[in-house]
Amino acid sequence: MDPIKSDPLVTLVCALVVAFYAAKRYNTPDTNRLSTTRSLFLLTGAGYVTASLALFFVLCEIVLKPGILEFIGVSDVQKLVAQYTATPPVLAAVILTTLLPNTAVISAGDAWLLKRFQVWGSIPQGVRNLADTLTQNALPVTDAVLSNLQDYMLSDGDIPNELTTRISADSSGTSRGNLTRVLRLYQELEKLEVSPDYAKAFRVRQDAWQAIRADFRVFTAQSQAFFVLFDQLTPVEGGQLASTP
Repeated sequence: MDPIKSDPLVTLVCALVVAFYAAKRYNTPDTNRLSTTRSLFLLTGAGYVTASLALFFVLCEIVLKPGILEFIGVSDVQKLVAQYTATPPVLAAVILTTLLPNTAVISAGDAWLLKRFQVWGSIPQGVRNLADTLTQNALPVTDAVLSNLQDYMLSDGDIPNELTTRISADSSGTSRGNLTRVLRLYQELEKLEVSPDYAKAFRVRQDAWQAIRADFRVFTAQSQAFFVLFDQLTPVEGGQLASTP
């Protein structure tokens, strides 16, 4: 009788266990989920789980055939054969879960599959795909945005209040326009920090986020110093700048 159809319930339970372990391996460490886009992570993760299930069903059919267990590197072959003769799906599930590190051939094949799918869903490709969708207009600056940004700056203790007069809707190529967009980007990051959907991402990257916050404080202080210095300079004939008395 077909080992897969002999007890459909047992086969189904074993397949679910294999799928669970495969999904867990794909998301180990759990920062893998944060290293790419959600859709790419789910798509490649589903591909790896599907490949693991395909291997499971193949093993169900051949695992008890003569020489197979020895070939894939399973130890205590006789003991396993005696224990699982009537339930090949259970043996196949055990090989793909608890015994996986001890089966040289299957372990190597699984490692290759895992690495391949993780490469397809890795951060370099995910970031490139995401970057392709971003433009300079991703954070447009309008009068309403400027008003909201000024309120935010006044309430943030890390930003000198004097900088509220320096922001503008100028292009990003100007000093004021560039400052405005940096401040708005940081404002958006702080919104994400308190969002439940991104809480885990900020918790995992807490050290990096704190480093960004420290750099931001330095940036705002240097920006204020720059504008103060610039105010002390006046254009003179020939396009050069001279200090005001």
